[in-house]
Amino acid sequence: MGNLLSKEQLFVAACGEGDKSQVRKLIRDKFDVNMKGHGGLTGLHLACHNGHIDIVIELIQNKAELDIKDDVDDAPLILACSQGHEKVVKILLENNANVNAKNKNGVTALMAACRKGNAIIVNDLLKNNAQIDAVDKNNQTALMAACCEGHENVVNILLDQNANVNAENRNGATSLMAACLKGNSAIAKYLLQHHANGDAKDEDDQTALMLACHGGYEKVVTVLLEHNANASIATKKNITALMLASTNGYSTIVNDLLQSNAEIDSKNLAGETALMSACKKGYVHIVKVLLDSNASVNIQNRLGLTGLMFASFCGHIDVVRLLLDHKADVNIRGNNGAIGSIPDELTEAHLMSLARKPDEETFAKTKMEEEISVDENAQVKYVSDQRRPRPYKIWTSDRTLKKSVLASSLHDLIQKACEKLNLSGILRVVFEEDGTEIDEEDYFSSLPDNSVFQFLGKDEKWQPARKGKIIDQRYYIVTFLNSLSSKASEMDKS
Repeated sequence: MGNLLSKEQLFVAACGEGDKSQVRKLIRDKFDVNMKGHGGLTGLHLACHNGHIDIVIELIQNKAELDIKDDVDDAPLILACSQGHEKVVKILLENNANVNAKNKNGVTALMAACRKGNAIIVNDLLKNNAQIDAVDKNNQTALMAACCEGHENVVNILLDQNANVNAENRNGATSLMAACLKGNSAIAKYLLQHHANGDAKDEDDQTALMLACHGGYEKVVTVLLEHNANASIATKKNITALMLASTNGYSTIVNDLLQSNAEIDSKNLAGETALMSACKKGYVHIVKVLLDSNASVNIQNRLGLTGLMFASFCGHIDVVRLLLDHKADVNIRGNNGAIGSIPDELTEAHLMSLARKPDEETFAKTKMEEEISVDENAQVKYVSDQRRPRPYKIWTSDRTLKKSVLASSLHDLIQKACEKLNLSGILRVVFEEDGTEIDEEDYFSSLPDNSVFQFLGKDEKWQPARKGKIIDQRYYIVTFLNSLSSKASEMDKS
């Protein structure tokens, strides 16, 4: 007996299953057609959701409430639109269902139809005065929904009906950004032809071009650049589209950006350029494109590091050769004496010649591809295991507690800091000396031993140390060329 359904449940179930005879029988028994079952659903909700046209007509004729809402405030029209039931939608509209009703998330029937991609329903809703620019609780519009789902025909309908092409959601994102994030070049083109702002920024300061570059969507990038998107615009952290493309290895996009006059030597907050990013990752083709476009080969970041140093530290031998061919200076020193150590794939003879510090004319004549007769085993050992624990110094935000730690990664460093400095919550890692934030593992792995970091809470700001405080020397990079200089001298004597 406990498993028997109540009359309400029987009725709602019959409507959902399209059981016309059962529905009519219950109606003849004077059953209230607007009684709600599980989740606040009525028979009309389920009939509309499942597309049972005859049941919908039967319920409307027996005074079913057209705009009745379930527990999440979905009206029958919204459910019919979400499932693409064209005839059901038409019947509801002919009987004056509220075309602009919203559920608890602020979703309207038009938004549901656009997400589903049903152009016929979208047209019917607009003809019945659906609000084209209504927003949900995230400030998203029907146009954004269509762009997110890639429904080109629906996007065209909305644009032809003058939908706001530059509306922003609560994160500052636009329909164009949604299309670019999905890699849809056709929709991006439609939007731009209807005057979408190609240089608008979201709350993270990203543009549509940056999103396309980050995703590697070549066709989208081409469309944006053809419509004069700014190739040099930067975020608050001074990140550019060129840096994103270079970091992610998209050589075709890098070339397109450069042809559109992207600033090749722009620096992010850490002082790094697109060339440095490509050198760290070992993207030879991108390094070549940048160098052929006159990127500054010897430009230095805030620590005084160059692309050659990054390529050397990471063991990217082909990139090192390419940089040297473009006259990268092996004798440039970082802020504390760091110079470009050379991976062990280069022979000792090459290292000896570099250690002697030849003048520019002599060095230009030295080609890395030359065949030098040396013992195959005569190679300099290069310690490049960046996963080994390395020593660092860490401070609390107020500089009252300082510890030394060994850490193998940025994540490991944060965990050790929490233990040693008794910290918790969301932490930011910055250089103690100047407050530059470190938030990338690749960048962290390139830093020298004994770098000094400060840990800040979510709302804390970096402050310089007071005058008179002793500031430890910062950045030490153990290189091989210095030690090789003395070895070279000994070889000369012998």
